[in-house]
Amino acid sequence: MRAMTVGLVVAVALTGGLIVFGLRGWERMVRNSRRREPDDSRGRSSGARAARPATSPDRPQPFDGAAAWFAVPARDPLAVQKVLGLRTVLPANWAAGLAAARTEGVFVAPPVDGWVLAVGRDVAALAAEVERLEGLLARLSGEFGTACWFCTDDASDVHGWARAERGHLQRGYTYREEHGHTCWIGDLTAEERAIGCFVDDPRDRSDDEIKWWPDRRIVAALAGAWSVDPMRLDRERAPSATGVIGRL
Repeated sequence: MRAMTVGLVVAVALTGGLIVFGLRGWERMVRNSRRREPDDSRGRSSGARAARPATSPDRPQPFDGAAAWFAVPARDPLAVQKVLGLRTVLPANWAAGLAAARTEGVFVAPPVDGWVLAVGRDVAALAAEVERLEGLLARLSGEFGTACWFCTDDASDVHGWARAERGHLQRGYTYREEHGHTCWIGDLTAEERAIGCFVDDPRDRSDDEIKWWPDRRIVAALAGAWSVDPMRLDRERAPSATGVIGRL
Protein backbone atom coordinates (compact mmCIF):
# COMPACT_ATOMS: atom_id res chain seq x y z
CA MET A 1 0.00 0.00 0.00
CA ARG A 2 2.80 2.41 0.97
CA ALA A 3 4.54 1.57 -2.29
CA MET A 4 1.36 2.34 -4.22
CA THR A 5 0.92 5.63 -2.36
CA VAL A 6 4.49 6.70 -3.04
CA GLY A 7 4.08 5.77 -6.68
CA LEU A 8 0.88 7.78 -6.91
CA VAL A 9 2.53 10.84 -5.36
CA VAL A 10 5.46 10.56 -7.75
CA ALA A 11 3.13 10.23 -10.73
CA VAL A 12 1.11 13.28 -9.68
CA ALA A 13 4.29 15.29 -9.18
CA LEU A 14 5.62 14.31 -12.58
CA THR A 15 2.30 15.13 -14.21
CA GLY A 16 2.21 18.53 -12.49
CA GLY A 17 5.78 19.21 -13.58
CA LEU A 18 4.98 18.31 -17.12
CA ILE A 19 1.94 20.61 -17.05
CA VAL A 20 3.99 23.52 -15.66
CA PHE A 21 6.77 22.82 -18.14
CA GLY A 22 4.23 22.70 -20.94
CA LEU A 23 2.62 25.98 -19.90
CA ARG A 24 5.98 27.70 -19.63
CA GLY A 25 6.99 26.34 -23.00
CA TRP A 26 3.75 27.60 -24.52
CA GLU A 27 4.34 31.04 -23.04
CA ARG A 28 7.87 31.14 -24.49
CA MET A 29 6.56 30.05 -27.87
CA VAL A 30 3.91 32.81 -27.86
CA ARG A 31 6.47 35.42 -26.85
CA ASN A 32 8.87 34.31 -29.55
CA SER A 33 6.16 34.28 -32.19
CA ARG A 34 5.21 37.83 -31.21
CA ARG A 35 8.80 38.89 -31.66
CA ARG A 36 8.96 37.28 -35.08
CA GLU A 37 5.63 38.65 -36.29
CA PRO A 38 5.99 42.05 -37.97
CA ASP A 39 4.20 44.88 -36.22
CA ASP A 40 1.79 45.86 -38.97
CA SER A 41 0.01 48.43 -36.85
CA ARG A 42 2.45 51.01 -38.12
CA GLY A 43 1.84 49.86 -41.66
CA ARG A 44 -1.92 50.05 -41.14
CA SER A 45 -1.74 53.57 -39.76
CA SER A 46 0.52 54.78 -42.55
CA GLY A 47 -1.66 53.02 -45.12
CA ALA A 48 -4.65 54.98 -43.85
CA ARG A 49 -2.92 58.19 -44.88
CA ALA A 50 -2.64 59.22 -48.49
CA ALA A 51 0.83 58.75 -49.95
CA ARG A 52 2.81 61.95 -50.18
CA PRO A 53 3.02 63.25 -53.75
CA ALA A 54 6.28 63.21 -55.70
CA THR A 55 8.32 66.37 -55.27
CA SER A 56 11.20 66.00 -57.74
CA PRO A 57 11.13 69.18 -59.86
CA ASP A 58 9.75 68.64 -63.35
CA ARG A 59 8.69 70.74 -66.31
CA PRO A 60 5.17 72.09 -66.92
CA GLN A 61 2.54 69.68 -68.16
CA PRO A 62 -0.40 70.96 -70.24
CA PHE A 63 -3.85 70.35 -68.78
CA ASP A 64 -5.76 67.61 -70.54
CA GLY A 65 -9.45 66.90 -70.46
CA ALA A 66 -11.77 68.72 -68.07
CA ALA A 67 -10.11 71.37 -65.90
CA ALA A 68 -10.82 74.42 -63.77
CA TRP A 69 -8.20 76.86 -62.59
CA PHE A 70 -7.26 80.29 -61.29
CA ALA A 71 -4.59 82.33 -63.06
CA VAL A 72 -2.75 85.15 -61.31
CA PRO A 73 0.34 87.13 -62.36
CA ALA A 74 2.69 85.90 -59.63
CA ARG A 75 6.09 84.29 -59.18
CA ASP A 76 5.57 82.30 -55.98
CA PRO A 77 3.02 79.47 -55.70
CA LEU A 78 3.28 79.65 -51.90
CA ALA A 79 2.04 83.25 -51.95
CA VAL A 80 -0.97 82.22 -54.07
CA GLN A 81 -1.64 79.24 -51.81
CA LYS A 82 -1.76 81.51 -48.74
CA VAL A 83 -4.25 83.91 -50.33
CA LEU A 84 -6.46 80.98 -51.37
CA GLY A 85 -6.30 79.70 -47.80
CA LEU A 86 -5.53 76.10 -48.76
CA ARG A 87 -5.54 73.43 -46.05
CA THR A 88 -3.38 70.32 -45.67
CA VAL A 89 -0.71 71.71 -47.97
CA LEU A 90 2.05 69.46 -49.32
CA PRO A 91 4.77 70.06 -51.92
CA ALA A 92 4.15 68.38 -55.27
CA ASN A 93 5.63 68.47 -58.75
CA TRP A 94 3.63 69.01 -61.93
CA ALA A 95 2.95 65.33 -62.65
CA ALA A 96 1.90 64.40 -59.11
CA GLY A 97 0.01 67.63 -58.46
CA LEU A 98 -2.11 67.49 -61.60
CA ALA A 99 -2.84 63.78 -61.11
CA ALA A 100 -4.01 64.29 -57.52
CA ALA A 101 -6.02 67.44 -58.24
CA ARG A 102 -8.16 65.62 -60.81
CA THR A 103 -10.00 63.89 -57.97
CA GLU A 104 -9.80 66.45 -55.15
CA GLY A 105 -7.92 69.50 -54.00
CA VAL A 106 -6.01 72.26 -55.77
CA PHE A 107 -2.54 72.10 -57.31
CA VAL A 108 -0.80 75.47 -57.26
CA ALA A 109 1.78 75.14 -60.00
CA PRO A 110 5.15 76.84 -60.38
CA PRO A 111 4.97 80.03 -62.48
CA VAL A 112 4.76 79.77 -66.27
CA ASP A 113 5.33 82.87 -68.41
CA GLY A 114 4.75 85.05 -65.34
CA TRP A 115 1.49 83.36 -64.30
CA VAL A 116 0.74 80.98 -61.44
CA LEU A 117 -2.08 78.52 -62.16
CA ALA A 118 -4.11 76.89 -59.37
CA VAL A 119 -6.00 73.94 -60.84
CA GLY A 120 -8.16 71.16 -59.45
CA ARG A 121 -11.48 69.60 -58.58
CA ASP A 122 -12.10 72.08 -55.75
CA VAL A 123 -11.79 74.96 -58.24
CA ALA A 124 -14.32 73.31 -60.58
CA ALA A 125 -16.86 73.15 -57.75
CA LEU A 126 -16.90 76.96 -57.65
CA ALA A 127 -18.97 77.02 -60.86
CA ALA A 128 -21.95 76.38 -58.58
CA GLU A 129 -20.74 78.66 -55.74
CA VAL A 130 -20.68 82.10 -57.30
CA GLU A 131 -20.48 84.08 -54.05
CA ARG A 132 -17.49 82.09 -52.84
CA LEU A 133 -15.86 82.40 -56.26
CA GLU A 134 -16.35 86.17 -56.22
CA GLY A 135 -14.72 86.38 -52.80
CA LEU A 136 -11.67 84.39 -53.87
CA LEU A 137 -11.25 86.43 -57.06
CA ALA A 138 -11.50 89.65 -55.07
CA ARG A 139 -8.83 88.47 -52.61
CA LEU A 140 -6.49 87.22 -55.31
CA SER A 141 -6.80 90.34 -57.46
CA GLY A 142 -6.42 92.55 -54.39
CA GLU A 143 -3.09 90.87 -53.69
CA PHE A 144 -1.77 90.34 -57.23
CA GLY A 145 -3.60 93.02 -59.26
CA THR A 146 -5.41 90.60 -61.60
CA ALA A 147 -7.09 87.24 -61.08
CA CYS A 148 -8.86 85.02 -63.62
CA TRP A 149 -10.97 81.88 -63.24
CA PHE A 150 -11.69 79.36 -65.98
CA CYS A 151 -13.69 76.13 -66.05
CA THR A 152 -14.32 73.70 -68.90
CA ASP A 153 -15.81 70.21 -69.00
CA ASP A 154 -17.28 69.08 -72.31
CA ALA A 155 -18.57 65.81 -70.84
CA SER A 156 -20.64 67.55 -68.14
CA ASP A 157 -21.29 70.58 -70.37
CA VAL A 158 -20.04 73.06 -67.76
CA HIS A 159 -17.97 76.07 -68.82
CA GLY A 160 -17.20 79.47 -67.42
CA TRP A 161 -14.78 82.32 -66.93
CA ALA A 162 -14.33 85.37 -64.74
CA ARG A 163 -11.84 88.17 -64.22
CA ALA A 164 -11.21 90.59 -61.37
CA GLU A 165 -8.98 93.66 -61.16
CA ARG A 166 -7.61 95.15 -57.94
CA GLY A 167 -10.20 93.56 -55.70
CA HIS A 168 -13.22 94.17 -57.94
CA LEU A 169 -14.93 91.66 -60.20
CA GLN A 170 -15.14 92.89 -63.79
CA ARG A 171 -16.64 89.97 -65.67
CA GLY A 172 -18.25 86.65 -64.78
CA TYR A 173 -20.00 84.08 -66.95
CA THR A 174 -20.95 80.41 -66.56
CA TYR A 175 -22.83 77.87 -68.60
CA ARG A 176 -24.25 74.78 -66.94
CA GLU A 177 -26.60 72.53 -68.85
CA GLU A 178 -29.29 72.55 -66.16
CA HIS A 179 -29.18 76.34 -65.76
CA GLY A 180 -28.17 77.56 -69.20
CA HIS A 181 -26.22 80.79 -69.74
CA THR A 182 -25.57 82.94 -66.68
CA CYS A 183 -23.79 86.27 -67.10
CA TRP A 184 -23.53 87.15 -63.42
CA ILE A 185 -21.52 90.33 -63.81
CA GLY A 186 -20.10 92.63 -66.47
CA ASP A 187 -20.57 93.13 -70.19
CA LEU A 188 -19.03 91.29 -73.11
CA THR A 189 -15.30 92.01 -73.18
CA ALA A 190 -13.17 92.82 -76.22
CA GLU A 191 -11.42 89.45 -75.89
CA GLU A 192 -14.70 87.54 -75.83
CA ARG A 193 -15.90 89.48 -78.83
CA ALA A 194 -12.69 88.77 -80.77
CA ILE A 195 -13.03 85.04 -80.11
CA GLY A 196 -16.64 85.07 -81.32
CA CYS A 197 -18.46 84.49 -78.05
CA PHE A 198 -22.26 84.83 -78.17
CA VAL A 199 -22.36 85.02 -81.95
CA ASP A 200 -25.36 82.99 -83.16
CA ASP A 201 -24.54 79.79 -84.98
CA PRO A 202 -26.33 80.00 -88.36
CA ARG A 203 -26.85 76.23 -88.26
CA ASP A 204 -28.98 76.51 -85.13
CA ARG A 205 -32.66 76.47 -86.14
CA SER A 206 -34.00 76.35 -82.58
CA ASP A 207 -36.11 78.95 -80.82
CA ASP A 208 -33.41 79.54 -78.21
CA GLU A 209 -32.70 83.18 -77.43
CA ILE A 210 -28.97 82.49 -77.60
CA LYS A 211 -27.77 80.27 -80.43
CA TRP A 212 -24.19 79.90 -79.28
CA TRP A 213 -22.59 77.45 -76.91
CA PRO A 214 -19.20 77.53 -75.16
CA ASP A 215 -16.75 74.63 -75.29
CA ARG A 216 -13.22 73.71 -74.30
CA ARG A 217 -11.74 75.44 -77.32
CA ILE A 218 -13.44 78.74 -76.45
CA VAL A 219 -12.32 78.61 -72.80
CA ALA A 220 -8.72 77.81 -73.77
CA ALA A 221 -8.66 80.67 -76.29
CA LEU A 222 -9.97 83.16 -73.74
CA ALA A 223 -7.47 81.92 -71.15
CA GLY A 224 -4.70 82.62 -73.65
CA ALA A 225 -6.09 86.12 -74.28
CA TRP A 226 -6.47 87.00 -70.58
CA SER A 227 -3.52 85.08 -69.14
CA VAL A 228 -1.92 81.87 -70.47
CA ASP A 229 -3.48 78.89 -72.24
CA PRO A 230 -2.74 75.86 -70.00
CA MET A 231 -3.65 73.47 -72.79
CA ARG A 232 -0.56 74.61 -74.71
CA LEU A 233 2.17 75.17 -72.15
CA ASP A 234 5.69 75.33 -73.56
CA ARG A 235 7.68 72.72 -71.63
CA GLU A 236 10.99 73.77 -73.15
CA ARG A 237 10.91 77.41 -72.05
CA ALA A 238 10.05 76.80 -68.39
CA PRO A 239 12.54 75.41 -65.86
CA SER A 240 11.86 72.34 -63.75
CA ALA A 241 10.18 73.31 -60.49
CA THR A 242 7.82 72.17 -57.72
CA GLY A 243 4.48 73.58 -56.56
CA VAL A 244 2.08 72.67 -53.75
CA ILE A 245 -1.23 70.85 -53.39
CA GLY A 246 -3.94 71.35 -50.76
CA ARG A 247 -7.67 71.58 -50.12
CA LEU A 248 -9.71 74.72 -50.79
